[in-house]
Amino acid sequence: MAWIFQKQPYQAIISGIRSRTAINLFLEHRFLLINNQLDITPGVSLSYYSDFDFQAFPGLDIGYKFSNNFKIYGNIGYSYRVPTFTEMYTSIPNFLAGNTELKPEKALAEELGLKYTYNRLELSGAIFRRDAEDLIDYIKETEESPLFVAQNLRKITTSGFEINTTYSFSILNNTQRINLGYTFLEDDYYDTNVFASRYLLNTSIKHHITGVFDFTIAKIIKPSLTYKYVERPTNSYNIVDVRIASEIKSISLFFLINNLFDTEYYEKDNVFMPKSNFEFGLSYTFK
Repeated sequence: MAWIFQKQPYQAIISGIRSRTAINLFLEHRFLLINNQLDITPGVSLSYYSDFDFQAFPGLDIGYKFSNNFKIYGNIGYSYRVPTFTEMYTSIPNFLAGNTELKPEKALAEELGLKYTYNRLELSGAIFRRDAEDLIDYIKETEESPLFVAQNLRKITTSGFEINTTYSFSILNNTQRINLGYTFLEDDYYDTNVFASRYLLNTSIKHHITGVFDFTIAKIIKPSLTYKYVERPTNSYNIVDVRIASEIKSISLFFLINNLFDTEYYEKDNVFMPKSNFEFGLSYTFK
């Protein structure tokens, strides 16, 4: 187990030998009505963990197709996550402490959206809300607290919306595609009043913009340019990735540069993401 929260090394300590039995079952059935224009899909998730109670979480998906080009949909459902052994039993001296009294996380999610297509244009949008209770985080209650202790962080409501559009076109009989997306998130922490949080506070995304440009050259060379802008309460950054792929008969290869402009950024406090790096892949298919 490796922890990279800060530059100096830490030695994790796991108390005892632990085990649990988990059984999960998911049931759903889809109903098609009104000449297949209306689809209704109820379902239920059943979960059993030997160190926690049996849980049942229902969900419902509804969609209505006005035409082959336009559809609206909505869904609502409950979710559930039990604490991991790391959160319950792992400690790092002078830094983190687990908590054997942790309760499972629970959440209710709702979404309403639409999808529209016209020739080579695809549009989609959705508004959503998620009410979560007992989310687990490592917390310092006060500035004088010696450790970050795993706790259930009361209640958090996340609401927002997203918009995505994709447009395809041809240049010299080669298919090109542009995809643009924007997501806005708003978190309400209610009466959460702690000095510091490792995960949930001050790290959520506020604005997220993406742009993906996929091109084809001479039908065998496929460059791709990806742009991402992220704004959080504590920082914002721009990331650009470049990928070039090619397929010639049975041979496929790609070259990928992540974080092209060597942007320095982090997604969690004091955990910096890799700077510019590259990947190369080659595969051969036997026929």
